[in-house]
Amino acid sequence: MHLYAFVRGQFDKVERFIHDLTAYPGGYFPYKGYNKEGKIDKNMVMQMGVRPIQLYEFTFPEEHLDSALRILHPQNNTWIKKYDKYLKIFRKLLKLKPIPKFDHPLKHANIIRARNEVEVAALGTRKDIRDKKGVEMIWKRNGEKY
Repeated sequence: MHLYAFVRGQFDKVERFIHDLTAYPGGYFPYKGYNKEGKIDKNMVMQMGVRPIQLYEFTFPEEHLDSALRILHPQNNTWIKKYDKYLKIFRKLLKLKPIPKFDHPLKHANIIRARNEVEVAALGTRKDIRDKKGVEMIWKRNGEKY
């Protein structure tokens, strides 16, 4: 069984919630499954799995898009093909453009050590607004609209 929920809160509080949830002794459930011999075992135990599906916004100056893409190394699809349609839906809802092709070598692979342990499925990009002088407004100021 899978239950999906949005979890929102200050980063450290959400991290604590997830940590506590996975350490909770009541989060172990008995179930019927197959043992190593391939026989049905009615005494199996499973810990509640917590697999975050998170939306992150990464911000950086536009002229460094290629460097940011090399660091994040996002994919234009998901590792489960049937989920690709959701990327397109979110891209449309958020009014994003698909990520451009980029220089793929992982120049920064040694910096981001856990990169091979997570999936980064790209939704897309959106440019920042620019002021009258053409300066990229990375942080929104009062009264300015995106």
